[in-house]
Amino acid sequence: MGYAKAVSNEDDYLEDEYNDYSDYEEENRSKPDSNAISTNEAVIDDPPRLRTDSDSITIRAKTGDDVTLPCDVLNVKSSNVILWFNTTQVIAQNRHILTQSRIEAGADNGIKIINVSPYDNNEYKCRVLPNEIEYRVTLIVEKKNSVVISVNDREASKKQFTYRQGDNVTLECKYNGDETGVKIKWSLNGGNIHQHGARVEHNRIGINHVDARHAGTYQCLGDIPGKNSDLPVTFVDINVLYKPKTSTHRHHVNTKLGYHADLYCDFHANPIASIEWKQNSNVIPIVSDKYKIKNSVHNHRNRSVLHIRNINEKTDLGAYYCETKNSLGSDYAKVYVILEPETPIYEKHEIQGRLVNLYWLARSTTPLMEAILDYKLNKTTDWMTEAALSTRKHEDGQSNWKIHHKLEVPIGEWEARVRVKNQYGWSEFSKPFNFIITEDAPVEIEITTELPAPLDIVKPTDNEDEVLKAGFGIESPSSQPEGDAASRVTLSSTFMPLVILVSSILSIYHLVPSSLSNL
Repeated sequence: MGYAKAVSNEDDYLEDEYNDYSDYEEENRSKPDSNAISTNEAVIDDPPRLRTDSDSITIRAKTGDDVTLPCDVLNVKSSNVILWFNTTQVIAQNRHILTQSRIEAGADNGIKIINVSPYDNNEYKCRVLPNEIEYRVTLIVEKKNSVVISVNDREASKKQFTYRQGDNVTLECKYNGDETGVKIKWSLNGGNIHQHGARVEHNRIGINHVDARHAGTYQCLGDIPGKNSDLPVTFVDINVLYKPKTSTHRHHVNTKLGYHADLYCDFHANPIASIEWKQNSNVIPIVSDKYKIKNSVHNHRNRSVLHIRNINEKTDLGAYYCETKNSLGSDYAKVYVILEPETPIYEKHEIQGRLVNLYWLARSTTPLMEAILDYKLNKTTDWMTEAALSTRKHEDGQSNWKIHHKLEVPIGEWEARVRVKNQYGWSEFSKPFNFIITEDAPVEIEITTELPAPLDIVKPTDNEDEVLKAGFGIESPSSQPEGDAASRVTLSSTFMPLVILVSSILSIYHLVPSSLSNL
């Protein structure tokens, strides 16, 4: 006989059971039995019956206990079918468990529930067919100071669940106990859960389109007023399968002809991704006379480094692609090998009253010749451009530089950015840095409706503390500086009505090579 057909409710299941049992009886009647005995010699077995006069029992348990629910019926034959129901849902047939992983077959046709929780509170029924003997078991899990987590309405405390990128996930935490005023507090990987883009509403977390940032250990704590220790806590691990995420911390790699270049690519993926380096559409071999690729783990990410030997101007400059791929998708990062300086990186700033010292770091294997500063008040559209200043020549073969700008400005919120130049050309502008001047101090203000004449530029001396006076106008970010340093303090055809005179000095230092080794 077979009982493999899926059913949706108790009545459908019983109808199929009766049909199958009738077929079984008819099949047996049609077969001759050589061992049959006469009616006078037949032994009449006792039919299944309840062990006691009661057809039900109540079992009490505590959260976390393992509980066996008995089927207290005698004279059960191998030909009988034993069904277990959770209300109307069939959860077991004979010793075959049909639903939850926490349920096992128990002794004497019973079932065993592992690690019970209040979610298991219910009436369970054991039914013996075809005799229609039924035994009911009411399970009551006593409340205590505990919390339990469910994920998408499935009991989840101290378990792991896996989802694919883009799935929707709902976590819920419930407190069990007699305390009042208990607040549910969530954390993810020990930190603030709001930083990961999850929507938290009281005891529930809603995640639309789950991604790599949502993976980790979710902890639920029941914060009981006036109690600082032994607070109820539990957790669930959420594993997310996602396509690769690929990046690089150096989009431009400066070098010079005949030297080498190291290109960096960082990525993470689940499942793990494969990686290839390409120049144009050509795959670069892992090891050759020209190239070497080294893969490692860096700061919890996979890192691949492409080492290019003996840079050639005609064949080696330009764009390189780091391509990653797994079963869910692919991604890439682009890195340029250049002779111009790399984009400066903001390092730090110091503010004293209206005086601000700004520092950037830059890489160039050939000496830096000039630097230019743009700055403006926040929420304005046009940049004010400081004169580009020449600097001392430095020895070849040293690549790390520090750009220092000392600026005295009025109160307000400001943005500043720089770029630098070597013999091959200008770098890209650095990412704008924002700073705020809050301390009130007198400023020189000139109200004019005419274009002010530019002031003379004095090039910096060896005294870094010397403050130089400069006038400045407004220049588009896309404008390219040309000519010598002194001529670059120019005024465009459009100016702010309020012209502010400030004191400033822009200077460039050489750094020891180790200063940028970790950037």
